[in-house]
Formats: sequence, C-alpha cells, structure tokens
Amino acid sequence: MSDAASTNQLGLSSELLRWLRLLVLPLWARVVIFGLMIVVVVGGLTMLAYGLWAQKDDMASRAMQLITLSLPVLVVVLALVFGQNSDAKLLGLTHQLLGKDFPRTLGQQLHERVQLDTQVRGCCGLYRMHADGLAGVQFQVELNVYKVNVVLAVPFELPARVQLGDPVLGPLSHTLQGAEAEGYLLNPSPGKLQCADGSDCQALILYRSLSKDFLLEPAQRLYFIQDLSFFMAGVWHALHTKAPRT
Repeated sequence: MSDAASTNQLGLSSELLRWLRLLVLPLWARVVIFGLMIVVVVGGLTMLAYGLWAQKDDMASRAMQLITLSLPVLVVVLALVFGQNSDAKLLGLTHQLLGKDFPRTLGQQLHERVQLDTQVRGCCGLYRMHADGLAGVQFQVELNVYKVNVVLAVPFELPARVQLGDPVLGPLSHTLQGAEAEGYLLNPSPGKLQCADGSDCQALILYRSLSKDFLLEPAQRLYFIQDLSFFMAGVWHALHTKAPRT
C-alpha cells in the first residue's frame, strides 16, 4: 500500500511540476505573486529579528518555521512560473532546435566538403546536404512538440507500399534499421517532397512519438539531435558509397 501511495504521490508531483512549467501568467498576476513573496519573506525575517531581540523564543521559533516552510516553495514556484515556458517559449525552443542546434550537430558529422542548407518555417525544417560532383540529399523534419516526422527524398522509385527490408530500399536498409531501433517507424505509404529543382521527389516518411516534456528537457533534446544527426549522416554516406564489386 505504501509503495502504491508513494507512486501516486510521485505521479501527482510530476504532473504538478509539468503544469507549473507550462503555466503562463499575465503581468498583474506575476506582480501579485512577487508581492506575496516579499510580504511572506520580509514578515518572517521581521518576526525572527524581533523574537531574537525581545528574547521571545516562541516567536523566533514560529518565524523560523514560517521561513523554512515557505521559502523553498516560493523559490521553486518563482523559478518554474517565471521561467515562462509558455507556447511562445516552446516555439522558440522548436526554432532553436531546428534552425541552430540540429544543423550545427549534423554539420559536425559530415565531411568538411559537404554543405548543409537550412530553411526553417514554423515547426518544419527543410535541409539539403550537397557537395560538388555528388547528388544532393534533401529531407524535412517536422517537429510538433509530441511527435516528429522525418521526410527523406530518395533518388529512386518507390512502390505504392514500402516496408523495412524491401529490396527497393537498397543502400538505405541498414541505416533505416538503425532508426527503427531508436524508435522511428516507417510509414508504408511514401510521400512527396519538393526538391531543389522544384520537382516533386518521392520520399520516405519516418515518425516517432516524443515525451511530453521533450522540449523542456535539455538532455532529451540533445539526445534527439545527436541521434538524428547520426542517422542523416548515415543516409548521406549510404547514398554516396559505391557498393563493393562481386
């Protein structure tokens, strides 16, 4: 029973913290909360100082209890609420991930002569890896807080239905299997992606679910960026490595 109760309490605490992190307060509410903080803290310190000066142990003890109980809670609420993890904050983190963090990390995985073009619109990032004398590789990352889609243009024809292990995937099979091991699923229905020349290229669509707090957790964002960078670097190498002769 105690284990179940502890689990429930932890679940409630986690949900409460998540709610606070996503809470958006108007300016007047922030001013009120800040004023209450000042009143509680100053009141507790005043009681403590007067109790010590007047040698009233009971008052000093109550003041210490007030400060001990209220100050940590107020600090946590201040940090979480005033962090302003609102929709604007989430959009900013999305743009930061797609427009800066991911391109920088992917660039570190590619050969120095491979260039990466980046274009971000809202929650979508369009990327093109290219190098002199080699065909470009274009893909799009669609990040909508709880889910990500990766649309990868391929230089070969796809059937109406495709799945991992199909011979048509050729050199990409091993890389796609690695993505599957990391939680990505392959949509059996191929899609379309507008290529650099303006034409519609056939594309593979991979998708996976993300945790509720994905954008709010730096470690999760970093792992996602690194994992996707390894995957896309693997795609580039797979499409530009000649098969051994038999």
